[in-house]
Amino acid sequence: MRKYDPIIQTLICYLFIVLFIYAAVSKLMDFETFQTQLGQSPLLASYAIPISYGVIIIELVVALLLMFDRFRKLALQLSLLLMVMFTTYIVIILHFTAFTPCSCGGVLEKMGWTEHLIFNCVFVGLALIGIRIANNSQIWKRYIIQQFFLILIGIVSVTILYGLSEKKSQYNNAFTRKYIPHILDKIKQITLNSNDYYIAGVDSCFIYLGNYNAPLYIKEIDFHNYTENIHKIEIDRYDLPYKRIRIVVQPPYFFIGDGTVPIILRGRIVNWKASTPLNEKIYFNQFIPRDSVVIAVVTAINKTNSTVIGEIVTHQNKFNLKDKILTKQSTGTFDTDGLLQWNKQSKIYTYLYHYRNQYLVLDENLILKSQNNTIDTITSAKIDLVHFKKRNHYELGSQTIMVNKTAASNNNSYFIVSDRLGKFEKDYHAKGMSIIDSYDFRNNRYEYSFYFYHQPKQSIQQLVAYNNYLIGVVDDQLWMYKIRNNN
Repeated sequence: MRKYDPIIQTLICYLFIVLFIYAAVSKLMDFETFQTQLGQSPLLASYAIPISYGVIIIELVVALLLMFDRFRKLALQLSLLLMVMFTTYIVIILHFTAFTPCSCGGVLEKMGWTEHLIFNCVFVGLALIGIRIANNSQIWKRYIIQQFFLILIGIVSVTILYGLSEKKSQYNNAFTRKYIPHILDKIKQITLNSNDYYIAGVDSCFIYLGNYNAPLYIKEIDFHNYTENIHKIEIDRYDLPYKRIRIVVQPPYFFIGDGTVPIILRGRIVNWKASTPLNEKIYFNQFIPRDSVVIAVVTAINKTNSTVIGEIVTHQNKFNLKDKILTKQSTGTFDTDGLLQWNKQSKIYTYLYHYRNQYLVLDENLILKSQNNTIDTITSAKIDLVHFKKRNHYELGSQTIMVNKTAASNNNSYFIVSDRLGKFEKDYHAKGMSIIDSYDFRNNRYEYSFYFYHQPKQSIQQLVAYNNYLIGVVDDQLWMYKIRNNN
């Protein structure tokens, strides 16, 4: 078979030449998009500019070296190192980070991450075969040791890059949390069979779940025996181009809003039929019913695209804009992004800024009562905007720091979910532990922190507080805990 070795090696080299030249040229043809996608990567954002040039240059140099017999041994080893590094990057993307756009260029960009992984593994194998043919006189033991260390260098280098990137964005050693152990008693874990569910409402009898992909159905879970029932909602306007219907249940009423369609529907849970109580055309990002006739919304001013809060009074058919509540730090769009919620027990609204250490407390008429700080130290939003010039579109880059993910309030307590780590803290995300910081509305101060336990390598998408219960949606699981009395 050795007489075929030169042919096999030449074929492998040609495959790598085609791969590297095609990938490099594809990146050069749309270099701006390539740099932008690197800037969105959780691993490479801090080094996007030098890497964008470096990868293209290295691919072209390796392809050139593969064309000459005297350099093929070195070129095949460089090819192996590159493919191992690319493969390690994909493994980290698949298992340890959120979605990141592929930056390979050309048809390779159309592959999914799993297909990419298989594709790269095949080329790793081809590189190993090519290196073995180039060193056919080398004893196997020495060959294996050399390639093992080369592969190890590739894996370790990308892993170190990932670790440095994580620490840079996640750690904040300027604050210290006060942890209270064993403050939660697990009540129930319910499998939802889909990660499309969200909590639409809770009362003393039921948990009401909406579904993003079945927007006019409500799953009703008994709070005590956990039996389930499905309700189909009927509405009086099927003719509108709905895109993102959301349901809020506040017994005896329920509300349906979309936001891309300027309409809110209201009905009673006794028959799950909804009609339109308002003729005003108002677009919005969030809607929060205070009661059966007043609905607060988070919307944007058309001229500036600044985020603002407003109030719909359905029985008067009017809209009151409260454009002085949110404080702009730059554009007023991303930097003021946050979560508006209604606390029925204390009759207050809360607005949690996502990208700074602040939350607002508003009275039932959306008048500011207090502006408060969380224990984090980021007072100014760290926004990394990525501009896609072809579409004139902006997205948040991976260097954006989210301070507060989500929250829940009940009575005098405000529970804020944060991924930010303080002094002496370890990241237990992989073990299924999310950090919750508790604040007291009575004196507007930080009280303590605790861990909310759930399945590993997942995050809390939504948190709801009801009486002394905390209920969280984590992927396809519903987690229910009871809060112990900390007094």
